[in-house]
Amino acid sequence: MAKGSKEGEVLKVYLRADGEIAERLMKIREHLGLKNYTEVIRALINDYWREHQEEIRKSLKSSRKG
Repeated sequence: MAKGSKEGEVLKVYLRADGEIAERLMKIREHLGLKNYTEVIRALINDYWREHQEEIRKSLKSSRKG
């Protein structure tokens, strides 16, 4: 959890996508079989986290030491 954040905290994000990014988002949604774009963002965050969580945690630990 980020420094200063609280368990159960809600983060509101507004995303305006157009052009190539919008196309990619639509294709990812279709590929994953998801109903809305919020689910796509959650899926992408979770996939990224699974792939990189060790390096993220190491980076956070080292930044706290300094």
